[in-house]
Amino acid sequence: MPKIVNHMKYKEELLERCIPVFKDQGFHELNMRTLSSELQVSTGTLYHYFSSKENLFESLFIYLGKKTAIEITHELCNTGSQGEMLNRLFDHFENECERSQVQFLLSADLIRNNISENSEAIRQHWAEQMVKHLNRLLKLPDSMAQTIFVFLSGALYSSFMFQEDKTRHTVFVTFREMVHAYMQINN
Repeated sequence: MPKIVNHMKYKEELLERCIPVFKDQGFHELNMRTLSSELQVSTGTLYHYFSSKENLFESLFIYLGKKTAIEITHELCNTGSQGEMLNRLFDHFENECERSQVQFLLSADLIRNNISENSEAIRQHWAEQMVKHLNRLLKLPDSMAQTIFVFLSGALYSSFMFQEDKTRHTVFVTFREMVHAYMQINN
């Protein structure tokens, strides 16, 4: 009897398994043969789901962006006040720092390697969607939602330099207090 495969689920499993490989090695250092070896699948399997390394990388970036948006929505829905939602948002990014870092590392690879003619549009769409998502969930002006996104980007990047949890926590707490003060002044 033939094996029944849920292709969408398997594609997502492959993308999940690619996360540590791209995080550790980056886009430029990998090829489909190395990826297939790291994932312990045939090269043909990878090409069945992704037409190229570029397609796989961009698919991974989009997949992680959507997954992050879903996680944030889940984290903030039915939370209560705007202040409570903001606290949960910062807690999410601080506690899920390593996973969130991957998204920002991939965005840096998109910038550095100009992977395809779609790279800039994909990266720009992701950033705009994240800002709109923050705006809609937190009911903040566009400029403040964008400021939070820029802070999160910088905080996640700087956590590579300052790997102590205490330092990261202090940065998140300080910015959280600044945003709360902004919200009190503007409400």
